[in-house]
Amino acid sequence: MRTRHPCRNRTASLPRRDRPVAARVFWETYADDTAASDLTAYIGKNFRVARQHAEIVDPCGAVFLAVKGQDGRTILGYAQLVVEAPCDAPPLLNRLYIEREFRGTGLAGRLLEEVRSECRRRGAAKLRLTVFEKNTRAISFYKQSGFAVTGFTTFRLGYDVQRDIEMATQLDAAERRHNMDLVAKPADLGRCSHRLIRGGR
Repeated sequence: MRTRHPCRNRTASLPRRDRPVAARVFWETYADDTAASDLTAYIGKNFRVARQHAEIVDPCGAVFLAVKGQDGRTILGYAQLVVEAPCDAPPLLNRLYIEREFRGTGLAGRLLEEVRSECRRRGAAKLRLTVFEKNTRAISFYKQSGFAVTGFTTFRLGYDVQRDIEMATQLDAAERRHNMDLVAKPADLGRCSHRLIRGGR
């Protein structure tokens, strides 16, 4: 059976057997630097099925999955793009996670390119993100992908207040102009949820 790793924009809820993926890769990423009690509290609040579903169907955002198998139901990683209210603010790469055994295979780069393409389609000039200051692998990846440090912020993980690095990259202006006719009208974007996300993980 041939294995494939396509990146898809998923606009329906995650398959039931794959719902633990987001929580599992989050735990693996931060377990070395965060108390188990803080991780448990954060995951319990932020990775509930209802909340994940709301994030996936939010019209001001997009979720991309890297999958394998003929049925495409085994998730290897995912990326979540969020456009904050007001919807003309620079989009935020809220999450990008890959299953441990598939890190270093190029999947993160393919997911990031899908996110960039979506930003260009929406006419965005910049893509930004926040990353834990101790996540050196991710920081190196983002720098190699054209992101630069723009500042610092705090991120509360349970009772643990951690420091995140803010990063951003400019998007290609020529390609954005080419795709401007595909961008939804402001009235269509009025449906985006009015939550303020200062930093994502």
